[in-house]
Amino acid sequence: MADNRKYYYLKLKESYFDDDAIVLLESMPDGILYSNILLKLYLKSLKNGGKLQLDENIPYTAQMIATLTRQQVGTVERALGIFQQLGLVEQLHGGLLYMTDIELMIGQSSTEAERKRAARLANKALPPPRTNGGHLSDIRPPEIEIKKEIDIEIEKERELETGQAPARCYGRYNNVFLSNTELDELKAENCAVSPEMSAPDALLIRSAKLHDAVFNKELLCIGRAGIGVDNIPIERCTAEGIAVFNTPGANADSVKELLLCALTMASRDIVGAVEWVESLAPEGDKIPALVEKGKNAFAGPEISGKRLGVIGLGAIGSRVANAALKLDMEVSGYDPYLSVDSAWNLSSKVEHVTDLNVLFRTCDYLTMHIHSTPETFHYLNAETFAKMKPGMRILNFARGELVDDNALLAAIESGQVASYVTDFPNAKLVGKKNVVCFPHLGATTPEAEEKCAVMAAREIVDYLRNGNIRNSVNLPNATLDRLGKSRLCLIHRNRPGMLNRFLEIIAAGNVNVEHMLNKARGEIAYTIFDTTEHLDEAAAEEMRAIPGVTRVRLLG
Repeated sequence: MADNRKYYYLKLKESYFDDDAIVLLESMPDGILYSNILLKLYLKSLKNGGKLQLDENIPYTAQMIATLTRQQVGTVERALGIFQQLGLVEQLHGGLLYMTDIELMIGQSSTEAERKRAARLANKALPPPRTNGGHLSDIRPPEIEIKKEIDIEIEKERELETGQAPARCYGRYNNVFLSNTELDELKAENCAVSPEMSAPDALLIRSAKLHDAVFNKELLCIGRAGIGVDNIPIERCTAEGIAVFNTPGANADSVKELLLCALTMASRDIVGAVEWVESLAPEGDKIPALVEKGKNAFAGPEISGKRLGVIGLGAIGSRVANAALKLDMEVSGYDPYLSVDSAWNLSSKVEHVTDLNVLFRTCDYLTMHIHSTPETFHYLNAETFAKMKPGMRILNFARGELVDDNALLAAIESGQVASYVTDFPNAKLVGKKNVVCFPHLGATTPEAEEKCAVMAAREIVDYLRNGNIRNSVNLPNATLDRLGKSRLCLIHRNRPGMLNRFLEIIAAGNVNVEHMLNKARGEIAYTIFDTTEHLDEAAAEEMRAIPGVTRVRLLG
């Protein structure tokens, strides 16, 4: 019987070693060695979709990786730490390591398919060069032909394995955690979910970096299982008519719980106290007496009865405010853009402040839950620190860029700021007095990861099925109940006369509009038409030809 083993291969772009992270890595002492380890880890993770594990239940340890890469354990541990700092490796719940860029690098085939491709390609001859008015670029490069053959063969293999043609591609997931129940729900919606689709309608991602990705023309949307979207080329997606979703509020409980822990750590030097106790290990039986003698060095105030200022009262901020009330704190909140939904979820005991300076003057603790934008860059700076109540204790579990680190350290040195607890460490902050840095743990719980994935999946399905937009970061939010026989969805420039032009084309086909919605977000607009009769593709093509129209979709 012919050998037919499945194998995986690593796909690297020619610019791989020019990536900033790789350049920085190889510039370090032993950087070339670390780069070699990184490539070996990519290879070891391919068959598991980027996860470094022996099987589903056994993640690779540093010792196991050292054995596999034939390196010292200490070298591997240093390499893994550097990889995480550079965003090349991410530690998931349970200690499982994930290669963050792997989605763009996984290739797979089988030995039998490879033999078939080799035989077909051997029988194919490239056309001779065109010399009369043509260009050499008109000739299809062999690598494109090979890639096409691979894709064809993979689809054929899937069809033979399943006994049916591949379902329409509705998703791609990797490093995104969905329960079996949620996956079954997606499949019940006739959604094929796989990390191996060559031309999906949607991408479901968590930390995968897409700035260098080449999007297939069928791609309609990207769902980010989390809040931050700095790993997605937003402007390019908008220009190509690709909706980008995130999942605000899905990790709110996880962040809230960690912040409650941080409140106590902002009051008492718990980290220093634990380190001091551990240093007493050689003292043996003397430890109890030494502890009683030295414990006052780590004392700090209670949080009960103190006032907490909350900047941003969205999903996370409102939860933090409500929880702080239950800890017998007084709470003041500032949010000039407070939504109706957030207001409903906020306790009436939270004092709503309209002047930010009031928070600075009256609060003992301050926490921020706002987005990082050009307008909020260094939101807390030398000027704002000077306005604060002396001894302010600050918590930042939103984004590191919100705080001017140099001004912060100066305020700590002067005593204006008593302590700073953040989930965003950097070289300026780590190891500094009265600064506690967490390794971006806010949403790092299995519950938050699943909630984010589920929310992103539902946003994607609603958009693909109904054209509804919820929690988009680049398009206006627009939801409309389905009426009529056909739905037309358009992404276009927000210009005068566009709606009239669309309506003229619809009317020309003797089709009536039963329901419609038009929303704008800056220069971009999104329009939904529900019609009494089915529109034909010719009408859609006529709309695509209108200057300023980016995407036209007909939904049955």
